[in-house]
Amino acid sequence: MRAWHKLTIALVILVGLFVAADRIAVGVADDKVAEKIQSQQGLNVKPKVSIEGFPFLTQVAAKKLDKVKLSADGLQISGGGKTATLQTFSAQITGVRVNSSFSSATADSAAGTALISYADITSLIGNKDAAISYGGNGKIKISGKVDTPLGQVDGSATARLAVRGGDTVTVGDVSVNALGSGIDLGSIPGLDTAFSSLFATSQKLSGLPVGLSVQSVDPQPGGVAISFTGHDVNLAG
Repeated sequence: MRAWHKLTIALVILVGLFVAADRIAVGVADDKVAEKIQSQQGLNVKPKVSIEGFPFLTQVAAKKLDKVKLSADGLQISGGGKTATLQTFSAQITGVRVNSSFSSATADSAAGTALISYADITSLIGNKDAAISYGGNGKIKISGKVDTPLGQVDGSATARLAVRGGDTVTVGDVSVNALGSGIDLGSIPGLDTAFSSLFATSQKLSGLPVGLSVQSVDPQPGGVAISFTGHDVNLAG
């Protein structure tokens, strides 16, 4: 009975040591993968990486990680020579194939979300006279001064954002809804065209995190929500 008790204690200690070693190893790997992704993708900030699943060491032996979570605040993207910042970014990455030194990694699939402020949306697609805000019902509101046959007037319009080709944001369905005090909307021809001068009708984005493609853009009260997706994504190496 005493021998069995000693064996049980020994097994508990061994399991504890294995768990501790496993958690230490995954912590080191998290940091290495984050550094490699930042370097490989040219990110302006180091992301946070969390390798999911237990035990980690058996995944290493198989050279395939079941799931990796990636997040970062303040990632920069660019378009048309302009830069903008993603307030938040997070991604779920599955089926990550790695080598033993974690110097290369390729994922079967990935999906992520991000949030960008209206100030940064204005920086990407608006000109110096435009201000972009939430327009309600999945639309953006574009405000600014436009040139018309009656002279320059203040006004605003709503528009929809869409995605083309996985990396280009487009602006369409423009509808002028207000002009300066005392000006009738019907009194000025070509208003939709005039308001189109306040923004780029399309903007190709670069610097997207971990090679993901843009799936959708959804204007919300707190900013524009962006969803990403990808398959056979080269994370590093």
